[in-house]
Amino acid sequence: MIIKSFNLVHIGVLLLTFSTLIVSSSVLRKKNQKIKDWIIIGISIFNILFFILYKYWLSQDDYDFNIWKELPLHLCNINMFLIPLGILLKNKYLLTFSFYVAPLGALMALLFPDLAFINNSIFMLRNIGFYGTHIIIFCLGFLLGTLGYVEIRLSNIPKLLISSVCFSVVAFLINLLLTAITGVEVNYFYTMDPSGISILELFWSFIPLKYLYLLPAILILCGYVVILVLGNKVILFLKKKLGIN
Repeated sequence: MIIKSFNLVHIGVLLLTFSTLIVSSSVLRKKNQKIKDWIIIGISIFNILFFILYKYWLSQDDYDFNIWKELPLHLCNINMFLIPLGILLKNKYLLTFSFYVAPLGALMALLFPDLAFINNSIFMLRNIGFYGTHIIIFCLGFLLGTLGYVEIRLSNIPKLLISSVCFSVVAFLINLLLTAITGVEVNYFYTMDPSGISILELFWSFIPLKYLYLLPAILILCGYVVILVLGNKVILFLKKKLGIN
């Protein structure tokens, strides 16, 4: 089964992603809060171990593997750590960041995977690791909203912006430090350059400065919050009309 961009196999992976979210949300919604907490924490720990195994598979494959570029510091996989930490600390900034950013980052990876993860068998170990870890990250992030950890409302925008700026500054400093120490150009959170991503290339054409070129993303992030809030209101309205709890 060869996976190619938006062929039947790829569409099947996307359908599996959303089906997993719907089923897990439905099942966990009936649990008490403490059970929800530990199930999500447990799945996060499993995904961290799965991520380590996936990177091992990647290092053994015909892939240009460099450990400094593969650390869990990207927009999506950093949430494997932030989600359980946010739940344990009951930190609204961490949970808000993870709710909005984890599903978005993971979905972008699933929709537009790196060339190493398409045009080959979906059952290659590196593909199982890549798609599997991102599906779990996507679901865990969205569960924070569907299970009530984060209220989907416009007042979350300040928390999201503050946490996003904090994490992006830290990522930028890590990029500078690792590049200086190892000589390997790392680009976590894409603070160093656009890396060929079209929308980021557009930002770079406006502001050709490292880190600062991401400023227009703030507007997109706010628009994304508005879309989620409106979507949530529509869902709640339909549930009310249909008498669904």
